[in-house]
Amino acid sequence: MIYQSRYHLLVVTARRDQLAGRTQEEYATSIRQAERQLKEFIERNRNWNLMSK
Repeated sequence: MIYQSRYHLLVVTARRDQLAGRTQEEYATSIRQAERQLKEFIERNRNWNLMSK
């Protein structure tokens, strides 16, 4: 079970990096700024599925 959790963590981390990279390319920002914006977005919307209930 631990291996599966570690795998999922790696997948999420890789996808987050991909999203930050795409944000950087699309909006011509630094990777640091793109990562900060992504972190802020996730923090603001971390309970989005709970709000709809």
